[in-house]
Amino acid sequence: MSYRVLLISPGGRCPAAVTELFRDCDVDTVEARSSRDAMSSCAYDIVLVNAHAFADAERTALDAAKSSAAVLMLVPESDYASARDKMTKFGVFVLPKPTTQATMSVAVDFLKTACERFRAEARRAGIVEEKIADMKLLNRAKWMLIDNLQMTEAEAHRYIERQAMDRCEPKRAVAESIINTYKTI
Repeated sequence: MSYRVLLISPGGRCPAAVTELFRDCDVDTVEARSSRDAMSSCAYDIVLVNAHAFADAERTALDAAKSSAAVLMLVPESDYASARDKMTKFGVFVLPKPTTQATMSVAVDFLKTACERFRAEARRAGIVEEKIADMKLLNRAKWMLIDNLQMTEAEAHRYIERQAMDRCEPKRAVAESIINTYKTI
């Protein structure tokens, strides 16, 4: 899997150590920006917020956490305990600075794992939404059969199922056909 990474840091600089860290991690893009408005321009998989001398860092990290991105906030060691307590309940990973390359590497692995969970949830949500749309379509077709052919709901349901089996088509296609037939009447 490839990942799009956004680093939000004062001055919009991307430290060479961060770029190097992501070089071997199947990262598609590493972008550095200076403000949280950068998140609205593109969908990112991983957002790193460098909180050093960045007054808006907490709000920026919380905004990023509302998206489907895995978020890591790097805070000065003196602020680590309070930031960790506040941010973890919102799903934001927090690391104290300075940190080692090994610790950052482990953190990146955690972020990638979180990204994969988010992607799996998005796929499941898409499947559920598709099933709901199919159910709405089938119900609309059933009601058209009930209104136009005076069928009961059970008869309309059986009719759609039978047509789908006879035509070797999904019920959705049969429902669309019924809707197209009766919407002009």
